[in-house]
Amino acid sequence: VGLPQYDTFSFYVTGDAPYTEAEEDLLREQLAEISNSVTDEDMFLLHVGDLMRAKTTFCQRRNYQLIEDVFTQQLPNLPVFLIPGDNDWNDCPDPDLAWQYWEDYLMAFERNFMGIRSYLPFVERQSVRQENLAFVLNGVLIIGLNQVAGIDDVGYEERLDHNIAWIGEQADKYQDDMASGSGRIRLCIVFAHSGKGARVFRHAKRKLSEYPFPTLVLKGDGHTFNVSNNLRDIGQDFGWDLFKAVQVDQGGKAPPMRITIQGTTAEALKAREVGLEESENVKVFWDFVRLDRRGGVYSTFLEAEDIDDE
Repeated sequence: VGLPQYDTFSFYVTGDAPYTEAEEDLLREQLAEISNSVTDEDMFLLHVGDLMRAKTTFCQRRNYQLIEDVFTQQLPNLPVFLIPGDNDWNDCPDPDLAWQYWEDYLMAFERNFMGIRSYLPFVERQSVRQENLAFVLNGVLIIGLNQVAGIDDVGYEERLDHNIAWIGEQADKYQDDMASGSGRIRLCIVFAHSGKGARVFRHAKRKLSEYPFPTLVLKGDGHTFNVSNNLRDIGQDFGWDLFKAVQVDQGGKAPPMRITIQGTTAEALKAREVGLEESENVKVFWDFVRLDRRGGVYSTFLEAEDIDDE
């Protein structure tokens, strides 16, 4: 029995925006541009959290309604996944009310796009924490976590426990598919707003590093593009060779990144020979993951006042 044949697919990632009305306008432009250029390879867009600026919006109902409208109106032809950031919830003046708004308008947001990409698999959500998600697409295990920065709330440690349990549950479920030689799981991608909560990622290492495939963490919170082999609070001695952490640009500074996972079909392997060259704004990991910053930081970008303090 040969290895599974997977088609190439791509997705977009952005985060930490819009913080201002100008950035809201920019986000609309960014999404419209993506909408007008969607290909059969493009599967979804994921926002890694901080969909507003808590200090200035005060996390009012209309801010969540606005986000719902922006994504559904400007990008109607590509499913959108949202995970929370601290500015959407725990840094808000009333975190409980903010979370109610999140549940009302943004929870399981991809369900607004049912039937748009029929080949997207079933998205599983954690029973005790519905914002945590997981699915497998073309041999890639994708996990989304509520891993926020900002102010610690009373449920912080319990939330980390839930995230650890979710990673463990997914790893156990696909254990046979992850085994060396099966080829059925060839990459794990973890989406999280921040690297805060180091024990979650240490657990991920314990559960995943024994397998022959790499793990890629895509996060926000830092506002500046960065690639590293560790995460904040974990340190240089993380010791996981098949691991990369990518921090996305703040959405007001740069367009959403497009990440392409090269397939394993003969056609995809042929395309890989010429399509995986690096440049200033293109990074390639493990010879099959291509990260395109689509031009990178704008020459004149929009920046909220004191944005680095968020």
